[in-house]
Amino acid sequence: MAAVTAVPVEAKRRSPEHVRRLILSAARDLFGSSGYATTTTRQIAESAGVTEKAVFRHFGTKAGLFEAAMLTPLTEFIDAYHEAWTNFPDDLPPEQRLAPFIRGFFPLVREHRDLLLSLIAIRTTEGSGGSPVAAEFIGAIRGLHTVARTEFEERRWAGPDPAVTIAASAGMVISLVLHEDLLLPDQTDADRDRLPDAITNLIIHGVAHQSGRAAGPGPTPPSGRG
Repeated sequence: MAAVTAVPVEAKRRSPEHVRRLILSAARDLFGSSGYATTTTRQIAESAGVTEKAVFRHFGTKAGLFEAAMLTPLTEFIDAYHEAWTNFPDDLPPEQRLAPFIRGFFPLVREHRDLLLSLIAIRTTEGSGGSPVAAEFIGAIRGLHTVARTEFEERRWAGPDPAVTIAASAGMVISLVLHEDLLLPDQTDADRDRLPDAITNLIIHGVAHQSGRAAGPGPTPPSGRG
């Protein structure tokens, strides 16, 4: 009679969310160290301590897993900023509400730069395919746009459209980080450290100019969940 391999008690008790997080963590490590093309779903499953079938059950495809590994931290940051926005002091002007978004988004994009480059390439060649992960990200962005627009209307703030301002700020940060070596080839390490604040000041002073206010430093950036 063949021996039956015992399944660890811990494995039986793991929730779907816990398994998902294990897979995402392993995927980020392996995609980051070995690249998208050479990393296999079997390697990710072994590193996460799950079956390869579980990887496909949670993410559908390797491309879907990669998209989740990249977009989930961004979605969590946006959700945290959304919550922070609703808790800002009532008298905090719009440009100072934007500052923590830029300062917090910059290091996040830098941290995942290589993954983001690969994600863009994958979405260009394979398309998004109606990904539920992309839908979650879009939902987070829409929620942030809604709360910003609502508050602008209620307070009758002048200035640029808040949704466009948020999108343009995020786009500027992503573009600059992805092409940093081309656009700023001579910057020193000290310049790199100052870049987030420089971009923040550039953007918020533009917003303040259009809204007729002098921009201040703004509150501390929010922390993403997980």
